[in-house]
Amino acid sequence: MKCEKVINDFLNQDDSRYPAFLIRLHIAFCSRCRKEVSILQKIFVYARTSSSFKMPDDLSNPIMRRIFKSDVIYEKNISSSKWLLSGIVIFLSIFLVSYSDSFIWLRSHFGSLLEIPLYIVMGFIITLYAAMYIGTHIDDMRKFVKFIENRINL
Repeated sequence: MKCEKVINDFLNQDDSRYPAFLIRLHIAFCSRCRKEVSILQKIFVYARTSSSFKMPDDLSNPIMRRIFKSDVIYEKNISSSKWLLSGIVIFLSIFLVSYSDSFIWLRSHFGSLLEIPLYIVMGFIITLYAAMYIGTHIDDMRKFVKFIENRINL
């Protein structure tokens, strides 16, 4: 490793107190880099201790508190057409599984008693998918229900 690259890699680290393995290996054999890294570490320690600005070691809690207090709302919505397409694919795959060779083989070995639990599981999956869609599009569902109520009352 070249000396310039070692010093650049040392300066690009997030924490200069714990150099990477390759940097420590190079420093062990190169006295020039060892002296330069030692001077840089002393400068970093001095800058950390003598600064009037004290930064806490863990910034994640104060940052998350400020995010939760902010008025900005970020939502990433998946379009209804993607939900609908995914629902059609799920429904067709569940519907067509009863015509697959694997299901026919299972029916021949276990009889028709296997169909009831399988259909219960399939119904549960479809119900769960519908509940997830309604839960993520609750405002659209409210508008739809109001629209239907208005049409019925006419």
